[in-house]
Amino acid sequence: MYQTETNLPQEFDAIILPLDLSTKTDEKKIKELELDLQLGREERVNYDPIDRIFDVYNTIEVEKLMTVEEYRKASGAGNTKGINRDIRLANLVIRFIRLISPGGNPIDKFYLARDLKLDGPLEEIESTINNLKSDEKEAITDAVLVHLAVLKTKQDSKDATRDMRDLKKYILKKS
Repeated sequence: MYQTETNLPQEFDAIILPLDLSTKTDEKKIKELELDLQLGREERVNYDPIDRIFDVYNTIEVEKLMTVEEYRKASGAGNTKGINRDIRLANLVIRFIRLISPGGNPIDKFYLARDLKLDGPLEEIESTINNLKSDEKEAITDAVLVHLAVLKTKQDSKDATRDMRDLKKYILKKS
């Protein structure tokens, strides 16, 4: 079609793989190739942090194409710690989306997290929330996410990541 529009001869190289998308095995092979190309040995493609978090979560938890270890190997990650953290971050994103946009599948609304630039604020508080020992952990998590939602509605609010850092330091880490 591009050649028709420009009247210039165009070509590109393509590889046709005899894979069947209806099988999880072939779908997994395609995902491994994608990760190798995007995150692999040549030139890395910088994912938006929310897109990276979503890809990890979607591949491992939703589609169940790979285990954490298989994803680690295919993406070239040094260990599984960051991948497990991305899954925890995705769960926080999902909780946040359920709070601000109830109804429907929160997986289909991950773009909200990207548009709101939630990666910084959520990364700032994730480990503190994950390590809470309180019986009120669920209520505290919801309160923090509601606070973040309120921050994101204020037009004159300071940096949400800095605010989450202060919340963590002065409130969440205090007994």
